Amino acid sequence: MKKKNLVVLLISILFPLLVTGFIGLYTYGSFGNWDKNQKDFINSIFNEETETKTSIENYAKFASSHYLNLSENMTVYSDYQERTVLEPVNGAYTIENKITVSPYALGEVSEDNPYISYMFFLYNLNYNNVNPANIYFICVQGTEDEDYAHLLKAIEQFNNDWVESGATGSAAMTSSRGTPYPIYDIHAVLDEDSDSETTPYAYSITTNRNYTVVDEDGNEDDSINFEKLANCSFAIIETTSESETTVLMSGLMNNIKRNASALASLDNVGIGYGSTSTDELTTLEAAGYFGFVLPTLLLYCGIALLVSGVIAFLFYMVWTTEEEDPKKKFKKSKK
Repeated sequence: MKKKNLVVLLISILFPLLVTGFIGLYTYGSFGNWDKNQKDFINSIFNEETETKTSIENYAKFASSHYLNLSENMTVYSDYQERTVLEPVNGAYTIENKITVSPYALGEVSEDNPYISYMFFLYNLNYNNVNPANIYFICVQGTEDEDYAHLLKAIEQFNNDWVESGATGSAAMTSSRGTPYPIYDIHAVLDEDSDSETTPYAYSITTNRNYTVVDEDGNEDDSINFEKLANCSFAIIETTSESETTVLMSGLMNNIKRNASALASLDNVGIGYGSTSTDELTTLEAAGYFGFVLPTLLLYCGIALLVSGVIAFLFYMVWTTEEEDPKKKFKKSKK
């Protein structure tokens, strides 16, 4: 085989491989197409077909490098005065015909931007019986009986002065938390007077940004913010009018972690997507991005290989025909 023909053969082999490789990389999102693939993948995880509890777990994985469901660190009461214990089901507490609450600690364990935050996710909302826009979180220091008694006083205090204080509800839709992870409340019961047909979002409370009431020694002006507590007695309450407050649930929270590295030893490892200390593609791969894009990748690469292979074959055939032995060409022409 002539050197020229050998070079042509090599080009004919490399051309479809290079084209297929380029299409594969583009489809995977290594360059170009990345934003679209990223959005499509996130939408495949957070959508109106996904169970809300599953979306919350996905949120915890995506939003943090380590996370913890707090049900093992809490004692929760459905009746705050009688202190009737409410047992968790799959790490969540349901107040019958009103709301489900799922508590989490989320942490980013990194040198660049370590943090830890506490979030109570609110879902399965019955909008006929509860208004998430009017939900608050309050707490007092300690978990002893006398501390819980202070919580009851704090609830009374809140009930008396929340209008004058100008406080607004602590709960917010998860879609407004500054992340691309919408959590849909797919089992919510819409207000019977509402004509909306859209699926509402779940809500959440970030405890370190909420209205806090503490009355440890009976002093109304004594306050300690949640982020400074090691343990606490807490209540999630709803204001139903200017003079009425309903306690949705109350309880005790122990072993409140403040150092993000305290979560590093836990088994629940997230991917921390969007963190300044991690690579976006690497974290999405950890969440199953490759499996999501694989069918499309195989389809596009198959088409690219077929089309470029046909072009390369035709190129090789045309070139080798033109390079055919001139003597053979002459004999053919004499005939």
